[in-house]
Amino acid sequence: WGTSHLPRYPGEGQVAAEGFVNNQFVDGQLILVGEYFSFAWVPMGHQIFFGRPSPELTLKMLKESRMRELGSATEGMKDVAECASWG
Repeated sequence: WGTSHLPRYPGEGQVAAEGFVNNQFVDGQLILVGEYFSFAWVPMGHQIFFGRPSPELTLKMLKESRMRELGSATEGMKDVAECASWG
């Protein structure tokens, strides 16, 4: 698979110096590479690759996130109930 046969989509990528200073958007490309995808910052010649998580991992992460949200909401409700009981 040569680089001329990979689907590419133009876009912009954000870059910044250490400490996230002098941030700016530069030309880039989203590139599909089989099961993976990458983003290339064109002026810098830098490219990073990403993998897609499995459906099972995605569902697990969504469930864990939802459980954390529910746990936070439950704690907040306990605090409100405790404050209401003081009155």
